[in-house]
Amino acid sequence: MAAFDYGSVFIYDAAAAGPNTLGPQADDDGTIDDGEADGVFDLGPPADFFTYSTVVNTPFGPVTVDFTGLYQGYIVDFDGETVPVFLVPPAGLPFGFETTYPEGVYLIPSARDEGAVTPPAELNPADITAGDFDAVCFLPGTAIATPLGATAVEDLRVGDTVLTADGRAVPVTWVGIQTVSTVFGRAAGRQPVRIAEGALGGGLPRRDLCLTADHALLIDGLLVAAGALVKGRGITWIPEAETGARYTVYHVETAAHDVILAEGTPAETFVDYIGRRAFDNHAEYLALYGADRPIPESRLPRITAARHLPAGLRARLGIAAAA
Repeated sequence: MAAFDYGSVFIYDAAAAGPNTLGPQADDDGTIDDGEADGVFDLGPPADFFTYSTVVNTPFGPVTVDFTGLYQGYIVDFDGETVPVFLVPPAGLPFGFETTYPEGVYLIPSARDEGAVTPPAELNPADITAGDFDAVCFLPGTAIATPLGATAVEDLRVGDTVLTADGRAVPVTWVGIQTVSTVFGRAAGRQPVRIAEGALGGGLPRRDLCLTADHALLIDGLLVAAGALVKGRGITWIPEAETGARYTVYHVETAAHDVILAEGTPAETFVDYIGRRAFDNHAEYLALYGADRPIPESRLPRITAARHLPAGLRARLGIAAAA
């Protein structure tokens, strides 16, 4: 089983109407197992639980009590750390706690000791990103084609124009910025992929193209997730030794689900099945547009696993066997 070792746990009131104030905190050490044998610690719905045992003082002496919470999502920046969040309903509280917390509590385990964390006085539930953490973006330095030449993705701004694979110039409506943390492992969807210069044939990409595994490229009329191409010649996972435990990725949004050119390679723009709340600068989007705007997904077929690739494409890219 893959595991996450925590050094402290923070408890917040889960009152629906707020305020979600900080309650007890403890310098307790422990381990959360994800129950999977893949060597990657990964939390996600529908049923990941955390039972937190701690000692409380009572009139009868110290007593060990248990809190059992259901995984709700994660907070990207909890005093600089990405942390999971668990909700303990009233029925899951130890005896006596339901009086103080009639609507339950949030549990937040941290990899750091209590003294190394400065927790916020109140928890904002809007900061909790539901579901598995999933990044679908370009890594910094990726060259995006524009009418004025190539521009690094991190230098694009709202209102700039980019070139599509079919030769149109379209304005950038937003550039999503997302901090990826590997504290909870590197699940396949969030692990970055390097496609070496020329690996796709026809001189593409023009330079090494680095993007997250679920980001799709347009190949032979198919939207193919980069992760489905790993094992092809010159197409590999990028190790954590290169990215570090925290790194930043960027996603380009236009008015539609377009195909732009990244290192000369046709690559999809943002489509909102991911959800903009997962991005660090979601508030910037809301300030610009007032509310999230749906973007219909392209009708092109999407391939997310090597086993679904046409045999001819697998052979051309040197993927010897379906994965």
